[in-house]
Amino acid sequence: MILAIDIGNTRSKIALMDSENPLGVLTLPHQELIEQIENLCSEKKIHTVALCSVNMIDATLLDRLATIADIFQVSIDNKMPFSNNYKSNTLGNDRIALVSGAMGMSQPHEPLLIIDAGTCITYDYLDTEQVYQGGAISPGLSMRYKALHTFTAKLPLVEATNKPSTIGTTTIESIQSGVQNGAAMEIDSMIDFYLSRDPNLKIFLTGGDAPLLSEQLKNRFFAAPNLTLSGIYNLYQINKNT
Repeated sequence: MILAIDIGNTRSKIALMDSENPLGVLTLPHQELIEQIENLCSEKKIHTVALCSVNMIDATLLDRLATIADIFQVSIDNKMPFSNNYKSNTLGNDRIALVSGAMGMSQPHEPLLIIDAGTCITYDYLDTEQVYQGGAISPGLSMRYKALHTFTAKLPLVEATNKPSTIGTTTIESIQSGVQNGAAMEIDSMIDFYLSRDPNLKIFLTGGDAPLLSEQLKNRFFAAPNLTLSGIYNLYQINKNT
């Protein structure tokens, strides 16, 4: 059994895994990560800790983990289940894991679009030849709300809502409409673009803000809240004997 760890910009997810499907998922602040890992490792037989982080992994965390189990890290240097046509070596580890996770839930040579609605909204496109072609990155909901507050004189910092009005009748409602309806329309527009390239596209939606956006989208998609964890597991399986 492995312990998969997804370290994002704002929080971490950890899960025990012996297949692509997590055996329970914990979402927690970064500062609680080591304590929870040690608790799990003391209770379960874990031979490997597999990590994916959007940032450089803290050396203290790696040192602690090395005393508990073998360590596998998702990186651009991993053997991947797809060919990479990205024009630089800066493709994020989280995006590598997302594509790998989506491939594990799809048929061979099925074209994929993976949308991750987190701190940023990312779009990742895999074509029918299983070549990663790139995608797009735009601000996530929290970043949009904070930008409106930070870069204006009077607009308040507003929290997201489950059902934003289309036509705001107050400043707060207007901000919520602009941020959340605008993000949903952006996502639908991007989906339409990729569908125009390939009508057989399989679309995944994941990320912490996916529940806030999903009901506003007109296009169909597969909800996959733990897609990064599944991708971490798949990449570990591909690389464990290399």
